[in-house]
Amino acid sequence: MAQTPTYVVVGPQEHGVTRHALALAGAGDAVVRRLPAHPRVDALLAAADGAGAVHLHLTDHLLAGSPAAAADLVEALADRCRTTLTLHDVPQPAEGAERYARRARAYGRMRRAAAVCVVASEHESEALERCGASDTPIEVVPLPVERSVHRPVGASAETPSAVAVLGFVYPGKGHLDVLAAMRDLPAEVGLDVLGAPSPATTGCWTSWPPGPPSRGAGCGSPVMSTTPTSRAS
Repeated sequence: MAQTPTYVVVGPQEHGVTRHALALAGAGDAVVRRLPAHPRVDALLAAADGAGAVHLHLTDHLLAGSPAAAADLVEALADRCRTTLTLHDVPQPAEGAERYARRARAYGRMRRAAAVCVVASEHESEALERCGASDTPIEVVPLPVERSVHRPVGASAETPSAVAVLGFVYPGKGHLDVLAAMRDLPAEVGLDVLGAPSPATTGCWTSWPPGPPSRGAGCGSPVMSTTPTSRAS
């Protein structure tokens, strides 16, 4: 029987990556060892003590203060025990050349250190391949969609359907690509942005055409929506 790895889960409870890691660990009855975001290397290695294998969900910003520092931590952990990773927010060229280069180098290092890497889509698998040559296999496991009865403020049962983009908002996330792909949909179908601006970035809405999203909801993470004219412009 294959060994269930110890889940080392970093970050605050409300972070999407942390929530996802805890949900999967709970589904598999895995041992869970919790750490805050940006753990010290000694704390990370202590969390792996006695574990034959460790699984870690991460983004570079959740694990450390810089992409290079995140890769340092993963390499130290992989030197201690068999380490598998679920990598979120895989670097994309749309982030900008300098930011992409820093993050791609780090994600390439993390992949090479790991025994296996998991990503959420074929698109992210291809993006991780571009981060540097490695023999480490990449597995694609789509993210689950939680059922919810939450309805944004002002919405009703008659509110038209919308396309949603979930998660933190940051440059290169793909919101404008989604808008472009929606041009042939009925005009009443909007785009809901379900997430707050990433703490690592600022000014996320300055390039939103033709202005910032028009609707907000009073929940933990802002819910924002474009108007049909935003798509048509």
